[in-house]
Amino acid sequence: MAGKLQSSASVPPRRLGSMVLLLRLRQPSVLLGLALVALLTLLVLLPLTRLVGVTLGPEGRVAWSEVLASNLAPNLFWRRC
Repeated sequence: MAGKLQSSASVPPRRLGSMVLLLRLRQPSVLLGLALVALLTLLVLLPLTRLVGVTLGPEGRVAWSEVLASNLAPNLFWRRC
């Protein structure tokens, strides 16, 4: 029968494990957790990429060259002897 469910005895163990994993991933608590992780990842990565873009952009390079050429620049690379 086409609509009949297969018993676990006829399913190979490797495929049975993946089926169990898929069933667990469909639980509401797992889906909510994955959604929250995705949201938090976006909330961290979006500002970080903007910051890196501004820092590496033309204005950022000018600002860094002024900082590194100033009288205080040796203090940026100070090392303890």
